[in-house]
Amino acid sequence: MEELNAIYERMRAIFAEEAGFVPNDGCDAMVRLYALASEVQSLLAQADWVLDQSFPQTAVGQYLDYHAETRALTRLPAAKAAGVLRFSAWKGLDVVNHAFTTRLGGVSQNEFAAMNLGFARGDSDENVAQNYRLFCAAAGFDPESLVCGAQDHHINIRRVGAAQRGVGIWREKDMDSIDGLCTNDPGVTLVIYCADCVPLYFVDREHRAIGLAHAGWRGTAAGMAQAMVERMAQEFGSRPEELLVAIGPSIGKGCFEVDEPVAAEFQRLPQWELFVEGPQREKYHVDLWECNRQFLLSAGVRAEHITVGQVCTMCESDLVFSHRKTRGQRGSNCAMLALRP
Repeated sequence: MEELNAIYERMRAIFAEEAGFVPNDGCDAMVRLYALASEVQSLLAQADWVLDQSFPQTAVGQYLDYHAETRALTRLPAAKAAGVLRFSAWKGLDVVNHAFTTRLGGVSQNEFAAMNLGFARGDSDENVAQNYRLFCAAAGFDPESLVCGAQDHHINIRRVGAAQRGVGIWREKDMDSIDGLCTNDPGVTLVIYCADCVPLYFVDREHRAIGLAHAGWRGTAAGMAQAMVERMAQEFGSRPEELLVAIGPSIGKGCFEVDEPVAAEFQRLPQWELFVEGPQREKYHVDLWECNRQFLLSAGVRAEHITVGQVCTMCESDLVFSHRKTRGQRGSNCAMLALRP
């Protein structure tokens, strides 16, 4: 126990050193807990623990609580050590299990280190399959229940159920062009891939239904957020004003610099001034989080029911994979969402 306490104290010191608890331009809303990722990962393995890191809901609060009496640390075998990101605002939401992966705790190496969950990126299928099992054990998902889509930056949504368990991960994909998934089956875990694109989590407590969507800049501008609200209303009778929605780790406005043609796609939207800035030296900055939030509000979701995680994948590329930061030389993060039985 003394050895574990010593390791725990060292981890706390690393976090405190790296964080500084001084957010700057909003892109650093989640403090840089993992700048010394390799040492933290080594300490996690020694300590036989899993970190359950919650997203801050604002840029100034709800950072990781280091105290042992909280749920920040959960005992698991050392082989299952993995970093798990969750929304702090959803901590008491017992109808679902939700998570976003980190780079910590997997078996992949080099640019895929260590928790790569993307097949066909150059990593071995064996490593990716092992990473899925490790992360599911850490985050409390049934690995056999996973189902993913076939993402290609459109706004097509598929309702899935027991018949689709394993599709896209343990079984071949059986549909093309699916960037959103929804279900009311507690035996299914929805999975999407993101590495700068926006993961959108939807929960309907009234009808016990969920949705998970991938919104890149194209999907965001095309209204994926609104499309999921409408599809859940169609499939489950979900009422927009009762939906809970969370916007997960993705590239923040300060890092998402674009040229005029991309900016023009957003400037066609209502209230574009809220999420497009520029030009400055012929470049623009687009706030994908705010654009998605505006689509949700327009669709009837209440402002108080929308949680913005404010985790920038490019700023936090030691913690999560960022396509832009690595120029594509990277593994894949996953968002996961499941109804509890």
